Amino acid sequence: MKAKKNILIVDDSVLTRSSLRDMLESEYGIYEASDGEEALAFLNDHAGDLSAILTDIYMPNMDGFEFLRRVKEDDRFSSIPVLVSSSVVSTENEKKVLLGGAWEFVGKPYDSDILKIKLSNAIERSEVKSLRMIKRSTEYDPLTNIPSAKHFFDLTRAMLDEYPDEKFVFVRFDVDRFQLINDYYGTREGDQLLIYISKALKKYMSLYKHSTYGRIEADVFAFCINNEGVVDLIGNLRYNIEQFNREFNVIPSFGVYSITDNKEDIAVMFNKAKLAAKGIKGSYSDVYRFYDEHMSEALNNEQHIINEMGRALGARQFEVYYQPKYDILNDTLCGSEALVRWKHPVRGMISPGEFIPLFERNGYITKLDYYVWEDVCRTIRRWLDEKQEVVPVSVNVSRVNIYNPNIVDMFTGLLEKYDIPSNLFQLEITESAYMDDPDVMKMVMTKLHDKGFRILMDDFGSGYSSLNMLNDMNVDEIKIDMRFLAHTKDMGKSRNILASVIRMARWLKLPALVEGVETMEQLKFLRSVGCEFVQGYFYGRPMPVEEFEVIQRKKRFGSDSSVMAKNSNMNLDEMFENNPQLKWMFSDLVSAMAVYEVDGSGNVSLLRVNDTYYDLFGADEVSKEFIDVTGFVADSDKEIFSSAFLRVCDSKKREEILFNRVSDKNRWINLRLKYVRAVANLHIVIGALEDVTKIHENAKELADYRSALNDGKAEKFKLLIADDSAVDRVMIRNVFAKDYDIYEANNGKDAIDIINNESIDVVMLDLIMPQMDGQSFLEYRSMKPELLSIPVVVITAMEDDKLQTKMAAYNISDYIIKPFVPEVMEMRVNNVLEANVRMREVIKKYSQIARLARIDQMTVVYNRVTAIKLIDEIISAESNTPHALIMVDVDNFKRYNDEYGHPAGDKIISLVAGTLRKTFRNNDIIGRLGGDEFVVFMYGVDNRDLISGKCSGFNDKIMKVVKDELKIDLSCSFGVSLYPEHGKNFDELYSHADSALYIAKAKGKNTCVIYNEEDLKI
Repeated sequence: MKAKKNILIVDDSVLTRSSLRDMLESEYGIYEASDGEEALAFLNDHAGDLSAILTDIYMPNMDGFEFLRRVKEDDRFSSIPVLVSSSVVSTENEKKVLLGGAWEFVGKPYDSDILKIKLSNAIERSEVKSLRMIKRSTEYDPLTNIPSAKHFFDLTRAMLDEYPDEKFVFVRFDVDRFQLINDYYGTREGDQLLIYISKALKKYMSLYKHSTYGRIEADVFAFCINNEGVVDLIGNLRYNIEQFNREFNVIPSFGVYSITDNKEDIAVMFNKAKLAAKGIKGSYSDVYRFYDEHMSEALNNEQHIINEMGRALGARQFEVYYQPKYDILNDTLCGSEALVRWKHPVRGMISPGEFIPLFERNGYITKLDYYVWEDVCRTIRRWLDEKQEVVPVSVNVSRVNIYNPNIVDMFTGLLEKYDIPSNLFQLEITESAYMDDPDVMKMVMTKLHDKGFRILMDDFGSGYSSLNMLNDMNVDEIKIDMRFLAHTKDMGKSRNILASVIRMARWLKLPALVEGVETMEQLKFLRSVGCEFVQGYFYGRPMPVEEFEVIQRKKRFGSDSSVMAKNSNMNLDEMFENNPQLKWMFSDLVSAMAVYEVDGSGNVSLLRVNDTYYDLFGADEVSKEFIDVTGFVADSDKEIFSSAFLRVCDSKKREEILFNRVSDKNRWINLRLKYVRAVANLHIVIGALEDVTKIHENAKELADYRSALNDGKAEKFKLLIADDSAVDRVMIRNVFAKDYDIYEANNGKDAIDIINNESIDVVMLDLIMPQMDGQSFLEYRSMKPELLSIPVVVITAMEDDKLQTKMAAYNISDYIIKPFVPEVMEMRVNNVLEANVRMREVIKKYSQIARLARIDQMTVVYNRVTAIKLIDEIISAESNTPHALIMVDVDNFKRYNDEYGHPAGDKIISLVAGTLRKTFRNNDIIGRLGGDEFVVFMYGVDNRDLISGKCSGFNDKIMKVVKDELKIDLSCSFGVSLYPEHGKNFDELYSHADSALYIAKAKGKNTCVIYNEEDLKI
């Protein structure tokens, strides 16, 4: 039975709504709203369920005119046909609502037949419009609004057929290193370049009597014109393109094919032009190249494939192979992917890499796709008839097919024909296909989901907008290719990227499968980062259906296999041997791990721990825990501890708690529990334990401090998250929302607005953002002394060589490397904030000293007495924290005094002090010890590269400042000592820093030397 289409009736009259329901409910599903506001609220949640809206004009709160305006302006609702009714039937009213976007005007009282006809017509027009939109999306590129590849090929074919005796040339061109433009200037600028090229192409094509043109993909364009002046055209077009932005160094490469036979396949013409262009890639002198026959060997092979593809399909030379997918936590088969192979009677097995790209270009992929889909359905039906236990099979959907207006009917038709449940037939769509026309893709996906299909995003991460796409597209699973780790010189960075993607998928509760897994090393890594599903040669190559069936029959289904004896004396060795998940956790993980047994009464026993557990708690304590697992749990937390095990056994999932462990020292332990399985009335649970005492104490101390500042009111600290990734912001917010007031910005400009208007305590900053990036934010902050006291923690995907330099230059307190580990993230932010709070408390003690008594009058930095007192006080208060003491001395200062006079000398001293204040952090101690000698005390710093970077940055600034103001070439030398390595108080640190300064002067000045006793022996 065909499902009814739904309409929304909007009218303030209950009687009218009731009358309309009686009139229409035999043909439509009816929803009701009493005014425009109620209708908009309904649309927010159910717009996708509606086929039309029937609204009155005159209503309270929001009338029909305003409602119509709101619907028309909202892209989510504007495609829904709206019929407007009124008892005041006038030309003026009808004209007003039709101009406002109404599809029909209906007068009251209603004529049932006329109303039904108008409703039916409006809905039908709406559906036709949707189909046209889908059709246009397949014919025109959504970004550039010029013909897409297939439509361009069709137009070219039609033009050549219409003028068989005219001479034409086929030209293909792209932009050298276009991806670098995206990487360096952003995808928005890259898109603007593509739009600019398309407009230039359209302009030049209009000059020709006969021409076709289009965007093939990414930065690849093509055109076909009369064989007249093509070289001049290429020169003009190239010059025009290069003018887009001289900074970008945009260099297009043109391949030209002079068509000898107008009946030749368009795909072959394109490939000939492509071969010609390939020969000049990266050349600054060659603008274009013509195709010649020496390039034709590859094309001949492609032509053979084109000639044989139809016959091969009819002869069933294409075979469907199946590659297994595995759940690596349970070591069970969980599905397969259907892949096509061409078994040629003469050439043998032809690689998919040879024929798939060609079929995609010439459109034959649509027939091959359907061939594979039907073959898979036929096979699943046979498996079901043979009573085999069947795992889901995923099939690939080409980007050409996904925009086919009949795609949903094709799939549902196959499932109905072979009577197959949709959960066994899954769809894989490449990420690049999602980017072609997101709006159409969303509509198609919604329809597929409504029919019960599960949709997998294949090749996730290959595009530049992958994460944003997850927000927009309702996919059910992502597939990540193992090439993240392939052919790279820096395996650590590649693994971080892959781990980050898997972690984010888990945060989004989105299953992730990694394909291309070939080695045990790769498998171990994937397990270590929490990956659950894999596919690859390590478990099985793509194989004929007969071989896959053997694997499918041997599959362990579910988790009810008996891996231990059904009694209380469990054989744990057997359990570990049969459960790779447990075996791996106890052999390879560095976390403290434990296996617990929970009986029917909720009593918990410790069964096994790993070596790290012994290292964390000590052998004596662990031996006692095997007798009483709660023996070291604080009395106040025993109920929390026991309840967590009861909950995990009840939910069969996971639990996480924080409890106080009492022994020779109090410790706070984070315990994460995961349910394994039940045997008889016993439950097996695994636990991961981590000592988070320091984090807990920091958080409590910070809360106490803020409470004290606010007269006992426990006001939260304020955290600003500046990151353009919505996914990252959600992750960070989830970690800190309990203890911090969260402010968010997706670019540097918004972050500046927030930090200027709110009392922000700490900033988490991504360096790469649109509009204004993190570095620009830091530059702005460095010019605002009142903002320098706010600590900044940088978010970065990887730790590069320049990060330490940036930390020095911009007063960055710390950094966090993705993938995020919540505990580490929380610890670093809390530590930074704690250090900042302690520093302010120490300096606060001296705020009561008269300004004239503590400030050097000439330089407005601390005088000698105050600086030394502050430094000693900080060392005493923070004896476990590293610090650095820097002596600063102006090179050749006496000569400047003698040569330019004392006023110039005083000016130099003032400029040095001012530049020191601008270069170093707001909470660093800066003092003048006398003459041209200054001291800088950097709190909480022992990184030598950071210190050297600070000194080098200062010298660059002071040279420019003094040169600009006094026309003098000036530099400074620096001697550095580190606490506690080189001294335990100011005097000891000063002595060693002074020795280092002496060596710096001896080396030729203008340099920084960190104290090393060996240097003094030379």
